[in-house]
Amino acid sequence: MDLSEGWKSLFPIGLSISPSPLQILHSESFGPLLFNPVLNTSTTLFSSPMLCPPAHPPLPSLSLPRFLQTVAFPYSPVLQSTSTAVAVTLGTNHHRDSSAFDHNRLEKLCCPDGRVIVFFATGKDLDHVGFVVLVPENEGFRVELDVAGKTFLSVNKFDRRIVRMYACQHDCDAICGCDSIGFLMCRTMCSVHWFSVKMIKVGSEEAPTLEYLGGKLFKCSVVADACWNLHIPGESIVLSENGELFLFNIYDFPPPVFHGLKEKLGGKRLRPCWDELGGYTKNQWPSCLFCENSHSMVIVANSSAIFLVDFTNNKCELKCLLSIEKLTYSSVIGTDRFVAVSWTGPDGHHFICATEHLLLLCDIQISSGPLFQWHHGVLKPRYLASYNLSDMRSNSSSVDHEWASEEGFGILVGSFWNDECSLFCYGPHPPSDVESPSSAESKSGSSFYAWELPSHISLSGRECCCGTCLLRLEFAKDNLLEWIEWQQKRELVVGFFIVDSSCLSSKLDDHGGFTLIRLMSSGKLEAQRYQASWDMPKADGLHGDNSLDPTGSYLYPVGDEEYKFPRKFKYLKFEYLDSYLTDVLSKNLLEEHEAGNSCTMQRENSRASIHEFLCEKLKASGIDVSTSAASVADSFRGLGMPTSMYEVASRRAWGTLPMDILELAFSNYAEILGVIANYHQKTSLDFLVVPDQAVLPPFLLRNPPQRSNKWSSKVKRGDDYVGPVLPLPVCLALGQIRRHRLSHRENIYNYSTNVELTLQCDALMDAAKEVAIVDSGCDLIKKSSISLVDDKEETWGSSQDSHAFLYKPTASFDELSIENNMETCPFDEDRRFKLIITELPSEQDKGGKSLSGMEIFDDLCSVKLSFNTREGDFDDDELKWYHLLKRQFSKWEDGYTPYRDFCLQLNQGGGQC
Repeated sequence: MDLSEGWKSLFPIGLSISPSPLQILHSESFGPLLFNPVLNTSTTLFSSPMLCPPAHPPLPSLSLPRFLQTVAFPYSPVLQSTSTAVAVTLGTNHHRDSSAFDHNRLEKLCCPDGRVIVFFATGKDLDHVGFVVLVPENEGFRVELDVAGKTFLSVNKFDRRIVRMYACQHDCDAICGCDSIGFLMCRTMCSVHWFSVKMIKVGSEEAPTLEYLGGKLFKCSVVADACWNLHIPGESIVLSENGELFLFNIYDFPPPVFHGLKEKLGGKRLRPCWDELGGYTKNQWPSCLFCENSHSMVIVANSSAIFLVDFTNNKCELKCLLSIEKLTYSSVIGTDRFVAVSWTGPDGHHFICATEHLLLLCDIQISSGPLFQWHHGVLKPRYLASYNLSDMRSNSSSVDHEWASEEGFGILVGSFWNDECSLFCYGPHPPSDVESPSSAESKSGSSFYAWELPSHISLSGRECCCGTCLLRLEFAKDNLLEWIEWQQKRELVVGFFIVDSSCLSSKLDDHGGFTLIRLMSSGKLEAQRYQASWDMPKADGLHGDNSLDPTGSYLYPVGDEEYKFPRKFKYLKFEYLDSYLTDVLSKNLLEEHEAGNSCTMQRENSRASIHEFLCEKLKASGIDVSTSAASVADSFRGLGMPTSMYEVASRRAWGTLPMDILELAFSNYAEILGVIANYHQKTSLDFLVVPDQAVLPPFLLRNPPQRSNKWSSKVKRGDDYVGPVLPLPVCLALGQIRRHRLSHRENIYNYSTNVELTLQCDALMDAAKEVAIVDSGCDLIKKSSISLVDDKEETWGSSQDSHAFLYKPTASFDELSIENNMETCPFDEDRRFKLIITELPSEQDKGGKSLSGMEIFDDLCSVKLSFNTREGDFDDDELKWYHLLKRQFSKWEDGYTPYRDFCLQLNQGGGQC
């Protein structure tokens, strides 16, 4: 089937098994297009921590579910199921900040005499410009340093970290009469700085130096990118994060008076009207670059589109060259965006741009879409550059593929953070396969084709791509702790550039190659030769060299100072907690009791006051002291606040404990001091005072202690009872031991406090369905509120009607209903806390009697309120404000639909609202 050129460009190369119409495979005319590192050619040119100082470690980050559980209050924890459900709804935000490794750390400037100046950011915060000089010598390079044997360093220190540098080579002596060989531009997050690169005499030799020209501080925006004008020396353009363009010419700068920022530095603001093309100002602006064939046209990359800005005659004319919406593949996945753009090709009309998934070859003269596109397969690409194949296959001894080297191009797409780099080759149709290049172009309608398949390039030169090494690397990544990035344990390439091998006096290769200058995260500046090859590299010499270093720390600093503080540690014993988590608490307590290592289960010289205090608590809670038993209905007594079923079950469990076990759980500070003295402990033990309300633990609200956490004999001890000093599972296990009196050892070993509380929750759930109004959102059987006075032996409370409301918080809703969960699956731990029950006020409480004091608030709430004290009356002014607030609250009730539905449901169920 004959497809038009427009349709051909819609098929990304590399997505399907069948070749694309714009892809040429298995053509010998291209020559070898794989580039492998030559063994034993890696040379360390210079090594210093100043070349790549450690970056600041990222802030500790937690996943959203873990964060929700961490920030919760101790008495109101966020369950794992709830936090996970919220995280799924909001989407994942687990993100590692890798912006410090997005750009190439090396920038080169070629001198007229053949030397190469290599610039890099240095300093503790990457706030200085450092550079060295590479001198071609025999088959390699020699590094020139300053007189002290260190790297050259600029005298200017910036306020922020250098993000990226841009070097521009110009013959300024012939153009403007100055002695500069080029310029250097550095940008930080909110400023841009310009330097002039000059050569000065140092003895009998020349050495480079940087002359600071000026800087511009952007107070209201962040600098996104910048670029040099290749046609006008000293002219550059700066792109801000909101799409604004600023044009600068260094020859318009005033003479630098001081080494710092010039906030009023002259510049021209270009005002492109992005809103006229669809309002792209809210998107990101990753890149910009001057056109190679025009001095007044700039390509600007937005995350959603690529624009051509023409500012000729002080006007800003816009043209949309490419939109992400026009890319079929990007439209399907819906999350693609442009991340980088660069020039390519021989005529200055073609450019390449990369998205998160695609690599596109485009023409500025054609705005209908890309010429063709690849699916690059690189994770988060940020580096994009194009080279002539003649530079990548230089110094070749063969002339068989000279046409391909002169006409072809190679595109490098990579990610420094993820240690990936791929090569994509393209060019015209080979003349050997058709009658002539012109006929090939007329037949296909295209002047360029993708040559062969993309290939991987090992920038570090020490990787092995065999299956064994790849699996070993992935397993090593998985074994790292969650907060440790695998990049920290591996030496990465953080910057590189390619040098034409023809400048070196090395022997000729069969198919040519190039020399790679790279900067490693360990601070090494290395050089290595690469050669073109027909085959992938063999594992010999590389096998196993790409594994992680468990003791390495290549990116972030690791503290190596000695510990300067006193080594005083307090050790806490968690054997009982471990026994509870492993469900062997009863067994371990029994064994310790038989060995005589634990306290006796009967208080020696037990005071009558403690016994009397506990009896009053039990009676006030409706528990028979003689039997230590509470009815199921009595468990719902006095629910002054919304309470989970687990809290209700815990209170009922406390009421079923024998009195001698219950006395162990409460004490006063006099006895606690005796425990500390007996066990020679210096750790402060602090407990809260038991409240006066007629409720059993757990206590929700209590007053803070009257003493600090520092024990002192000068502080007067109170006689108030505190507790519980023993957790409920320990008391239940001790009660089980006492109940069986050590005669039924098997029953004690098999006893589980967790199962006991689960059974309590089951019983309370069955009772709650009978006595409570069930929220419609819970999908339980909608039964009206039933007073147990009518047909139950157990009463809810005296002879008056009382009601309760059973509901499930909105954040705890799941796909299964509560009733289905109860009937088809065991009672899970999460649902203990999800089901909430609260007491509703009766008709008598709402309006059947005259209300005074704090009771007047009962008329405002559908849930029965319990105050610590209900005494005291309000004066006339306070009642006036109360009635005003009541009217405002009534307006809110009438306008809030969920509350009206809630009241309607209560009225239908027999409650009062």
